[in-house]
Amino acid sequence: MLLISDGIAPITLRERYDPGCNAKHRWATGLLGLTMIYTHSNTANGVSVYDVATKEKLRRVLSIDTDTGEIERCHEPVRMNAAGDKVETFKVKFDAIYAISGMEPLPVLFHCYGRQ
Repeated sequence: MLLISDGIAPITLRERYDPGCNAKHRWATGLLGLTMIYTHSNTANGVSVYDVATKEKLRRVLSIDTDTGEIERCHEPVRMNAAGDKVETFKVKFDAIYAISGMEPLPVLFHCYGRQ
């Protein structure tokens, strides 16, 4: 999968945790066309992400790719790289992730099924 962006990797604290920072939209190209990668900039405030099988609320979620079933998270407590300017992250893979919008224009909830 090819990520198209203006410098998404690696993640910086300002890009992820400063609400005044300009939002970056990330798109991934797949065989079926363009699909959205959800971040803080294209989800509702207070969005929740749940692993349905374990009924666990996933914390410290940075991005969600519903096409590949990957969630990018940071460690808790947050770990920085050696230079101290980037957050260390890891990915969690699921069989399926569903964005739920309800009556809102942006997703307010994500249900994740089949953790791998």
